[in-house]
Amino acid sequence: MSVLDLSLIIPCYNEGQRLQNNVKQIDNNGIFNPEFHQSIDVILTQDKKDDGRIAKIIKKGYKIENKIIRPTQVKVYKYKK
Repeated sequence: MSVLDLSLIIPCYNEGQRLQNNVKQIDNNGIFNPEFHQSIDVILTQDKKDDGRIAKIIKKGYKIENKIIRPTQVKVYKYKK
């Protein structure tokens, strides 16, 4: 029977816990930003002030510190007369 060396596993576990604890949901202020959001659909609007605003969040996005893990998937308003 072989003995498992926990000194090899513990550092990996600790690093995983550190990363998991640093995962944050991307804040959505209502304005589409391609650095944080992925537009999956456009909704036409006749209200000019809604142009470029997020209409609906489809899937939440996450980041670790300043690195995007997954962008927030959104539907975005597009102004059309």
